[in-house]
Amino acid sequence: MGGPQDTVGRKREGAEDFMFIIWWAVAIFLFFIALESGVSFWLNSEKEEEMFKPKEMFHIIRNKLRRKSVS
Repeated sequence: MGGPQDTVGRKREGAEDFMFIIWWAVAIFLFFIALESGVSFWLNSEKEEEMFKPKEMFHIIRNKLRRKSVS
């Protein structure tokens, strides 16, 4: 059965799995950055102010979602 070639194959497979996990982590990280940027842009599009406190952002988002569900 097998020999040194089996171990090399397993090591290579493990490295490929590790790289796959790393790429998924990077993709998810970039997705959340894009999501946060989109939400900030969406909120700032209707307001003159540049930055919001977290509590204000929560109320603004809640009011926007309520308006959409009513109409």
